[in-house]
Amino acid sequence: MIGLVDSLRIGFAVIAYNRLNNLVRCVNQIAKNTPRKDNYCFAVFDDGSPYKIHSDGVFKVFQGKTNQGVIVNKNRALYYYTEVNPVDIILLLEDDTSPDVMGWEEPWIKATKKFGHINYRMGFWSDNYINSEGTTGEWDSPHEFPFLTGQVHGVKTELIKRQIGYLHPEFKGWGFGHCEWTERFLKRNLGGSPGHHKAINYGVSLQEAKSHKNRQQMEANKKTREKLIQSNQGFVRDPWANDEQKNIFLEVFVSRQD
Repeated sequence: MIGLVDSLRIGFAVIAYNRLNNLVRCVNQIAKNTPRKDNYCFAVFDDGSPYKIHSDGVFKVFQGKTNQGVIVNKNRALYYYTEVNPVDIILLLEDDTSPDVMGWEEPWIKATKKFGHINYRMGFWSDNYINSEGTTGEWDSPHEFPFLTGQVHGVKTELIKRQIGYLHPEFKGWGFGHCEWTERFLKRNLGGSPGHHKAINYGVSLQEAKSHKNRQQMEANKKTREKLIQSNQGFVRDPWANDEQKNIFLEVFVSRQD
């Protein structure tokens, strides 16, 4: 009998910028602990790091010419696996993550299939914040939390195409874009309930890494989030706001490394 995971096409994307040692470990751990299956696709999306990244024959590499920020970079991964090389489920990992358990991906795939969108639970988050009483924290019964991190998450591509869309292109650089995107899922009771998102912690640890946080960007993005919430932002059809952004966004697909 064909299992659930084997019947779905899965796209793995590593989101990277200027943390080469972290990226190498992340990619190596994925290669080590993810079975090679015909329905699995692997890609690295680099946001204009000051060095060239070459494909290892398993991971396709999409490298921007200039740094555009994590929102653009994640949207490129979502766009690739939704429009260019369509899959059923996308698993995104930032480059400071490390899949450490063989078969780590199966609970993530199953949870994404069941709930539409799943996020990562930080190990230090207290159980006192759990909103969903009676849940186990396993893939089929995730806890819900009022805060989130975007370092690992899964999403069904059909929701990107028809209900939620992309991370909003009005966000620049770093901060709050993933929050606002998740809030759009929660308004539709996908991946949680309003104010609380479903998260699991299985098979993936976090590496020590330098942060790309920028206080000025965060303050600007915080205001953008508040504005979008007030406007009751719904479906975001395109991952760009104008033709100039579109051209910069799409350039990685012209110059990609196989």
